[in-house]
Amino acid sequence: MSMPDINNLSWNELKYKYIPETRDQRIILLSIFFSLLIVIILPIGSILVFSFADSFPITDGEFGFTLRHYTYLFENLSLLYEITLNSFIYAAGATFLAITVGTFAAFFTVKYLNDSMWVQLLMLIPYGIPSVAALVGWVILLGDVGVLTEAVIAVFNLSSSPWDIRSIWGMIFVEGVHTAPIAFLLMFPAIRNIPAAMDEASFTAGANRIRTFRQIILPVVWPSVLSTLLFLFVRTMATVTTPAVLGVPERIFTFGTAIPYIFLSGADLSYSKALSFSVFMIAITTVFILYYLKAQSAEDQFTTVLGAGRSEPRRYDSTILKQGLGITFVGAYLVIAGLLPFGAILWDSLVPGIMMSTDLSQFSLQNYVALFAGNAQGTFAWRRALWNTILVGVIVPTTGMLICMLIAYANQIIDIAFSKTFVFVASVPLAIPGIARSMGFLSVFIQTPIYGTWFILFIAYHGVALPIGMRYASPALTRIGSENVEVSLASGAGLIRSFRSILLPLISKDFIAGWMHTYVTVIRNVSIPILLYTAGSEVIAIELLTVLRAGYANTASTMAVIITLLSILPHIILQYWRVSGGLRGR
Repeated sequence: MSMPDINNLSWNELKYKYIPETRDQRIILLSIFFSLLIVIILPIGSILVFSFADSFPITDGEFGFTLRHYTYLFENLSLLYEITLNSFIYAAGATFLAITVGTFAAFFTVKYLNDSMWVQLLMLIPYGIPSVAALVGWVILLGDVGVLTEAVIAVFNLSSSPWDIRSIWGMIFVEGVHTAPIAFLLMFPAIRNIPAAMDEASFTAGANRIRTFRQIILPVVWPSVLSTLLFLFVRTMATVTTPAVLGVPERIFTFGTAIPYIFLSGADLSYSKALSFSVFMIAITTVFILYYLKAQSAEDQFTTVLGAGRSEPRRYDSTILKQGLGITFVGAYLVIAGLLPFGAILWDSLVPGIMMSTDLSQFSLQNYVALFAGNAQGTFAWRRALWNTILVGVIVPTTGMLICMLIAYANQIIDIAFSKTFVFVASVPLAIPGIARSMGFLSVFIQTPIYGTWFILFIAYHGVALPIGMRYASPALTRIGSENVEVSLASGAGLIRSFRSILLPLISKDFIAGWMHTYVTVIRNVSIPILLYTAGSEVIAIELLTVLRAGYANTASTMAVIITLLSILPHIILQYWRVSGGLRGR
């Protein structure tokens, strides 16, 4: 496709296309530009630029170009190979487990349980438990002296534990069961959108349900399976929490833990090496993201051909036994992924000093009182961490959704200059692992007054918020169209007033849905604050991770209960709203 020849455009046409004519247009354009510049462009660009700096931070004002940091990485091929191999094994295993559980649950819910709202809610509840909180529960249950470990040893008269949760396989299990709801959420609409005619044609030809699944359903949903696989793989490969708690103590390092626990720890602290490793990590994840985008494009094209949304799925005749098996599977998953770890941390938080004691006389709120009084073991800034978490949890989703809605407004309603570029830039963080983005913010702000303050976390969390927000903003504006805004503009209202008074009320449900999704993500995120927090800017997720790794079990359990409650309540509200029809098409 040939590029447009701007030489053939008149000055008035160029001015109309690229130069804002009204005050509202300028405000919108500059607001979006500076938001994306600070939140995305500068941090990501600084990773690449400063990875070539002779030393970092730059103190003498002179930038010395060097390749020695990359040379160091590739001179230590054994370390690089070990980290990469661990990351691939961990991500592949957890992704396979997650998509197997999620796809089976989605298939059974659509075909045998008539899209049961309650089954959908039950499948999604475990994701509302932050991974760092779930990990506390799994350590209590399956650790070397865990409750289930001791029980199995006693029952089968074993000399040692039959498993080791602090291993690559323990990491795969914990991350896999915790990620399965995402696979369910992504695969459910793909299976539901298969027209009933395809199943009926297969049955008419004499195929049974197993053969129909293998030869009809699986090929049809394969683009969705592939895109989900790639999305979960990239997401898992750079996670921090699970590898930090279960892998680092055993010297099992992955992409998510290499930067904070190898390059930025101990006497060998090296920002420059961490930056060069970030570039290496981004290069690898970008390859998978490109395949993901290609698979997603194929998924969208195939869905359009099938006419998704214009045909109900074929429901299979189901006996009480089959329905019971499906519900049992979902119930077993809920118990394993949700009730067991949350029950463990809740119980442990109520029994001071005695792990999972059955003596009810030991129950008390002592741990909670000590935590809020500032006397809990292993933590010194709990109340400040709680306040900081609530602050970013409320403000970041609000400003993030406003920015995303403004970008979609500029692109789809008023067609402002560079709006399509803004949409692309806002989605770029999908390809950048969170720990690498955190390194980018560190490199930009380390020599500024805001480093070490709450404000740097406020800015950095927007790198998480914008890609999520765009997934809600663009479809919302596509759904409502531009007619209402055009009427407002024709009546004399400006662009900003039309956005505030007309557009936002029309997309309020989408705004709140995106807000809740962003809130849950921000509350539980570890990869962004782990390199940016200092005394005064702590958040609960980091405090909990620090306490857990230090071995203060009761304090960790108490904090885990609180962060779970903070996270899960809006999540349940969102999912109930979604499946009950409040957010159709989501």
